[in-house]
Amino acid sequence: MGITLFHFAGEDPKSGLELDISHVSDLEVLKQEVANHFGVVVPEEIGFQSRGAEVEELTALQNIYDPVAITVGGHAVRDVPGPEGLPWVGNYFEGDKTMGTRNAEWTDIGSTTYLTNDPVIAQIGLSETEFFSKIIVPNHPLYPIKTPDAGVFLADSTDPSWKIVHKFMPPALGPKAVRHYAPIM
Repeated sequence: MGITLFHFAGEDPKSGLELDISHVSDLEVLKQEVANHFGVVVPEEIGFQSRGAEVEELTALQNIYDPVAITVGGHAVRDVPGPEGLPWVGNYFEGDKTMGTRNAEWTDIGSTTYLTNDPVIAQIGLSETEFFSKIIVPNHPLYPIKTPDAGVFLADSTDPSWKIVHKFMPPALGPKAVRHYAPIM
């Protein structure tokens, strides 16, 4: 069989996507292809299930006629935990003020912030990839002063000047360069 129906575990298989996997020769390649289609940031975390059982071999996946469920990190994809919130004030009064949770969704009067102290999730969120970029949107506090004349510090990471400047900034702000600047500062 070449075409397999993939869907996120816990969701209706009808919401899935049919993929031709007959040409795939390696399980890691399949994980990368599935990650690209489903927007999974870390392909290595993808797992496959059929009829509730883990499927860990490519040949088994290629011979399955049932829908295949995708898990991420061994779990079904789920919403970020956090209090539901109230109209107008969100969950401002319900949040964990001590930040003891690993991941949380925080809604405060119309804007949603996701909090984490998990280094793996922080690394994903802070990496410049096709999933995450630095873009100053209209509701951002710096948006009113964002102009082309403001320089690269207020430029989006999609701006052509961003790549040029970030090629030269690390050497100019590295420890050796800063030691050179220190006497004049």
